[in-house]
Amino acid sequence: MPAPIRDKTAVPPLPPLPRHLVRLHKALVWWCNVVVTDPLGRLRWIYRYMNIYNRFISTLAVCRRGCSACCHIDVDLTETEAVLIARHTGRDYTKRAIHTHGHTSPCPFLGAQGECTIYSVRPFNCRTFHALDDPKYCATGEDHAVYGLPSFDYTSKILFSLAQAIRHIDGHRPRRDIRDFFS
Repeated sequence: MPAPIRDKTAVPPLPPLPRHLVRLHKALVWWCNVVVTDPLGRLRWIYRYMNIYNRFISTLAVCRRGCSACCHIDVDLTETEAVLIARHTGRDYTKRAIHTHGHTSPCPFLGAQGECTIYSVRPFNCRTFHALDDPKYCATGEDHAVYGLPSFDYTSKILFSLAQAIRHIDGHRPRRDIRDFFS
């Protein structure tokens, strides 16, 4: 159940991560370094971990199904993430030489009802971004309390380390906006 809606001035400090998430993260690092060698397999394991991590974050976040203001902003992803999306959807992806930014157009995978049509394979940055106060601020573009922004090292050492792992899986190739891969 999403957290109750609160004003941006009333967002309490975040609680520490539960110990089980820290232990699972350590196990995931070992698993991806020792057992899983396939890049897409590693990415899928990271996404599985994020599903568990997000159960905790969802108790703090106000994001709800169909709320899609964040689906109109830049969504950087790696080429490996684009490959996973392409395999899941059957759509081809392209590698543009440039990285566009400053988007206001909807994500190419945003459905007519405001739903994510690639939710199970959505990029890491979509998995980490959560509003912590009234979602009306997402639509207005006002500064407000959010969790998981890449520009703030994802607000978490664990999320930052997973982002670094995904970059490593991708061979540190430049990240691009989702619209640069799928038009």
